[in-house]
This record gives sequence, C-alpha cells and structure tokens, in this order.
Amino acid sequence: KTLATEHEAFVNEYCSAHGLYTVREAYTLSWPDQIPYPGIVPVKGYSCFPGFRYLNGTPISCPDPAELKPLTIIYHVWYMFVPFYFCALGAAFYFPYTVFRHCSGIYDIKPLLVSLMCNDETLTEPEMRRKVDNVSRWLYIKLDPLMNHAKPMTLYYHRHSMFFTVILVKILYLTTSILLMYVTHVILAQGSFLWYGYDFVASLLKGGNIDSMDLLFPKMVGCEIHMWAQSGLTQKSLLCVLPQNIGNQYFFLILWFLMVFVIFSNCASLFSQICMFVCISAAYKRFLATSLLKDLQRYRMVFRSVGTTGRCILQLSAEQSNPKVFEDLMEIVCSLLLDNHDKKFGKKAINTKQKFDGGWSAV
Repeated sequence: KTLATEHEAFVNEYCSAHGLYTVREAYTLSWPDQIPYPGIVPVKGYSCFPGFRYLNGTPISCPDPAELKPLTIIYHVWYMFVPFYFCALGAAFYFPYTVFRHCSGIYDIKPLLVSLMCNDETLTEPEMRRKVDNVSRWLYIKLDPLMNHAKPMTLYYHRHSMFFTVILVKILYLTTSILLMYVTHVILAQGSFLWYGYDFVASLLKGGNIDSMDLLFPKMVGCEIHMWAQSGLTQKSLLCVLPQNIGNQYFFLILWFLMVFVIFSNCASLFSQICMFVCISAAYKRFLATSLLKDLQRYRMVFRSVGTTGRCILQLSAEQSNPKVFEDLMEIVCSLLLDNHDKKFGKKAINTKQKFDGGWSAV
C-alpha cells in the first residue's frame, strides 16, 4: 500500500513482455479477413457460442472445448540471442582450421614459402646462390624421409599424412555446415530454414508476397503483458512489433546462401582432393604447368616417390617461387634424393629408375 501511494507512476506504468508468440495453425487463415496478422489468433477464450446463427437462421453447432486439439504456440524469444548465435557460428567454422593448423604441418613450410616469395631481382648472384642452397637443403631434409624411409608402414603414413589431414578437415567443414543448417532450422521452429533461400527466390519469381520470410521472422507477434497495478498483477494479450526481425530476415537470408555455397564448395573440394590423390598423373601435369619445368625422368620419379605430403610441398613451392629459381632447386634436390636412394637401395634404385623411363607418365 505504501508503494502504491508513494510510487504511483511506477505501479501503474511498469510492464514487461513475458511471451512473444505466433500460432502455427493461424498461418492457414486468410489475412486480413479472418486474422489481424499472419500467425496471430487468440490462444485463450472460446470464440464459438451456442447463440450464434448462420445467415439463414440455422443455429451454429459448437464443439466441446475439451475435445479440441490445443493450438501449437511458437515462442519467438530467440531474437535476443542472434548476436550470440553468429559468434557461435564463427567459432564452429574456426574449429576445422584449428585442426588443420596443428595436424597438417603446413606451418613448417611457411619459412620456405616466405623465402621463395622474396623479390629475386634485388639479390646479387652470391645471395641468390646462398638462397637456393638453403632452400634446397630444407627441401631435401623434408623430402628425403618421404622417399627413402626403410619401413613400409611408417613410410606410407608419412607420405600421405597431409592428405589424410586435409580430407579430415574438408569433412569437418562439410559436417559443420550441414549441422549448422539443421540446428538453425530447429531453432527457428516455425517454417523451414532448409528451403528459406529457395522459397525467397521462388516468391520473387512469382511476384507474390514473401511469405517464407514472415513465417520464419514475423514482424508482428502476439504478446502476453504482465502489468503491476494497485489491484495486483494482471495479464493482457496484445499485439507487439518485432522490428529486429526486419533485419534478421535478410541476415539469415545471406547466411542461407553462404551456407549452401560452403556446402557445395566443400563437396567439390573434397572430390578434387580425392582425385588428386588417386590420379597422380593429373597432379604431375598440374605441377609441371605451375613450375614451367620440362617432363624429365628425375622429376617424375621424385614426384611419384615422395607421396601426397611431398607433392603438396613441391606444388606449394612451385606456386610461390620464380620458375628459374625453382628449376635450380629441383635440379639440386632431385640429385641429392636420387643419390641417397641409390646408396640405401643399391641396384634396386637403378631398376626403379629404368622402369620409370619406360612408362610412368602413362600412370
């Protein structure tokens, strides 16, 4: 009583929205003939009374309210968490990159790539020779275990470890994209986010209203207002405007197109990586086209023998370096690798080289 007397403005004017909702069944009704806005009907009370009659005088037969199926109420309180949703979205897509960063060994290659990206025209001849020697030594240390390791199983793992890591990361990106699409569909509850962009384009082509956008992101909803008055706590059902959904409609539309693009691009990238692993000749042709090298026997043998990991290192190096510098690098590295191969495997290495002369390029 004291609060009501001293703080009358607070008691009479304080209110808070405890429920923002739409009714799923109301979207089938005609708007604005039967309902004030799509998805909004009274959820309490009974709108059919025995005293009502049709225009011809026939009494209306009303069903028993206890036998009616309850209305499906969809609450739209998630709009407050949209910023947190996009933060979680970014973290989810960052996770596969973290796996790749720690498992692929790509950051061991970065010093080499930085060295090869330097402007060679500013270097003197001795500096250029020193640079080529340093980088060739680095390449030899990296590629020799991949080519000349004695244990078959260990050799197979090291040769293709980067390939398996890349495939794992591609699968993680694809899985993350699909899961996020489905989770967003579940969160929005009303309508289908899975076909959100498609329905938007279809509505534009038909020239009609964009019903799918209002279905997922209603700009007007029913709301339950709890008001504190001198007589106590009261509740009223009103219409509330959600202006945030005007922006959310287009934010999530852009997100839908991005997700679809990411899903299809990851599928294409995954297929491409598998093809590059299976079709070694295609990877070798790409390597020659990038590096501008001639198709020589020693290049073919080294490229074939270092596995997927070594081929990735060679491809990255070719993309980042001057063709003339890279040709000098390949001459030095191939000579060192093949000499070490001959020392470890003796006559077997010579037979292998002769075999490659005849027809490896047709593989």
